Amino acid sequence: MLADLGFIKWETEPLVASRGPQFDEVAVVFEVLQSAAAEIPDSLVVGCQRLEREQQESTGN
Repeated sequence: MLADLGFIKWETEPLVASRGPQFDEVAVVFEVLQSAAAEIPDSLVVGCQRLEREQQESTGN
């Protein structure tokens, strides 16, 4: 779905996702999530290394 809308590009060898031509349209969502990582419930942060790191840094752990 994200690739179909041009937000990401999938490469199969090696399996990698990168920014697509329409990524800027959703980039603001990722920026807001990152800036509010301390306020996001743990259940939504677990597994996302970037948000986990931001959450730990903002709480001083």
